[in-house]
Amino acid sequence: MKISIKPIRSFLFLLVTGLLAGGCIKDISNEIPEAKPKITLNGFFNPRFPVVVSISKSGSILDTLGANYLSEAKGMLYENDLVIDSLIYYPEFNLHVAAGLTVPQIGKNYRLEVSAPGLSPVQAGSILPDSVPILSVETDTLFYAVSGENTYWLRIRFQDPAGMGNLYHLMVYRSRLRPNGNWEISPLCFESDDNSFEVISREFCSGGLLSDANFNGQEKELLINTRRRINAGLSDSLKFIVELRHGSAPYYQYNKSLGIYKNNQGDIFAQQGPIIGNVSQGYGIFAGYAPSTDTIAY
Repeated sequence: MKISIKPIRSFLFLLVTGLLAGGCIKDISNEIPEAKPKITLNGFFNPRFPVVVSISKSGSILDTLGANYLSEAKGMLYENDLVIDSLIYYPEFNLHVAAGLTVPQIGKNYRLEVSAPGLSPVQAGSILPDSVPILSVETDTLFYAVSGENTYWLRIRFQDPAGMGNLYHLMVYRSRLRPNGNWEISPLCFESDDNSFEVISREFCSGGLLSDANFNGQEKELLINTRRRINAGLSDSLKFIVELRHGSAPYYQYNKSLGIYKNNQGDIFAQQGPIIGNVSQGYGIFAGYAPSTDTIAY
């Protein structure tokens, strides 16, 4: 699928914020052990936006200059093993974008092949799974013993498709209307005792990962604590935005390993695990997920 060229700089700005665009683009060059420089890809693709990826060169863990973006990198985008687009570099965002603004389609495999002078070429990709609709989101008010206050909880329901192996990433955002008339959206940390979540931390600040191992083909309800105190009442200017991402296996494994890595930071006795990517002959991640969203006032 291709879309007509619009004001692409506004579109890229939205992606860079990482708010609901599925951008979640993260450069991990400084998390890579010192070795021969390699191409690093960082980007997720979904059926809502054209393909966007950050392309850089890995460096030493002692390198304090930041990411070495490869403006000269060339990339070709494949759909089911057929070339469908190339990449173009936008220097103001340090991002490569599908030149034809190709939007990925559900159920198809996408692969990116990238080359740059003096570096070994790399490739990475995955299937784009179908989205799993959120059936309902309801607010509940329950006592939170940690703070000694009543807080907002969310009951989130969705129907897991039949067939073991569905992987999910639950994100929650807080949206509020500022006095200047602009909406502010920010990720929200939450808690849950549901054993379907990967046991990384009781507190989920980068979303919670879960598989359908114990609810395959069933309707699933998740109860999460937003830890937000009860206010005077529901308001159209304050909202929770729930995003359920149905992820490919590489997307899931990358975020799981990243969560473990972040959770162990600051613990001198913890063994830091590797960030699991899917880039052949290089570093990083390029994988798909399909989101579904719902919004509720509080």
